[in-house]
Amino acid sequence: CVFAQSSNNISEYLSWAPTHNVYFEGFSKTQFALDTLEAKNQLPSKGVAVGGEVEVDPQVWHGDITDYSTGSGNGSNMVFSTAAIDLMANINDWTSAFVNIQNSAANSSDIALNRAFILFGNLQKSPFYAVIGQNGLPFGSFAADAGPWSNGIDTNSFRAGEDVRQLMFGYYKNGIKANAAVFQNQNSDTSGPSNRNINDFLLSTQYTGNLAKGYTNYVVGAGYLNDLRHMNKTWGDGYNVPASGDFANAKGITDKRLPVLDLNAKVTFNNLVAFAAEFDKVLNHV
Repeated sequence: CVFAQSSNNISEYLSWAPTHNVYFEGFSKTQFALDTLEAKNQLPSKGVAVGGEVEVDPQVWHGDITDYSTGSGNGSNMVFSTAAIDLMANINDWTSAFVNIQNSAANSSDIALNRAFILFGNLQKSPFYAVIGQNGLPFGSFAADAGPWSNGIDTNSFRAGEDVRQLMFGYYKNGIKANAAVFQNQNSDTSGPSNRNINDFLLSTQYTGNLAKGYTNYVVGAGYLNDLRHMNKTWGDGYNVPASGDFANAKGITDKRLPVLDLNAKVTFNNLVAFAAEFDKVLNHV
């Protein structure tokens, strides 16, 4: 469920984003900055807009499945899967700030700063924009194998994380999206090949069009990310170093970059039926 509440009796400096038809948690993972920029002019010109998400999953099991905590084959549970708060502030016509805070794992009381970035741009005045801070990378689409509870192999292996430190420049006009970014991978060992430097980059583009008087919409895109290693959390985990951080014995994985090529396409008919496909390939042999 998504937070929503009437704006009555709320200070002029605080508003609920859903009352302006802005739902941050529904934004694209890979085009989050652009979606935020498009929502900028729907929100008040000053103050902070608040949104978020809460997901609670009731569970009941019976039979041979054994609960690991009690050893019982029967039982029930209530899992607090997600709790997130989104804050967006329009500083002026050209500058906005966004922060996302959420629990670090299901049923966890630990809080994690997921996204935190400053956005420069105004699509009503210019097609160019820029982002500096911590956000998802504009690489790929990853809509073909997404699921309501889990993602497929392609997304889990190749989609960059949502809290990558970066400097990104973008362009959007007449259905054309283009992005260039430099970013810091998530290598946690300073003795490794990256040393937490902002020494990686990506280039990506997408085009959105329509046919049959708008009844058929399509998206085609391509991207190049120059190094997949050490991407955070589960994304790209197939190319991480061993848990010990032993770079010398990582079987050649860490001694060279792993660039990735992405091709993606999606066709939607009458906003009811959609077909999506995505191809990702590591260009170096591991």
